[in-house]
Order: sequence, then C-alpha cells, then structure tokens
Amino acid sequence: MKTKAYIIKQNDQNIFFGFRSDYPAICAQGDSVDVVHSKLKDFSRIYFEYMGKMEIETQELISL
Repeated sequence: MKTKAYIIKQNDQNIFFGFRSDYPAICAQGDSVDVVHSKLKDFSRIYFEYMGKMEIETQELISL
C-alpha cells in the first residue's frame, strides 16, 4: 500500500515536519527528511496495529 507524505522544511533551520495525506494526524518531526520518513512509517505501523485491536460497536442502524 502506498500513500503520499508531505514534508515541510523550516526556512532557517534543519527542522522537518511531515504528515500523511490520508491520515494527517499521523505526523512526525526530525532533523532530516530520512528521519521524518522513517518516523512516519513507524508511527503508521503503530497506529494501524492499535486500531486493529479496537472493538467496533454498532450504535444504530441507518437505512438509506
């Protein structure tokens, strides 16, 4: 599965901030693009492992 990540560099320093386009809450900060990319992969894996353990509870049925 592939997704896009956006990485932003602060103008006057080597500080990078990145986030996934499909899940903007998954974000990371680091001192290089490679560090941010690696963190985004790790955080994505952790997020989806966590969400896979969540139980889904149906509150109400909606008919269309």
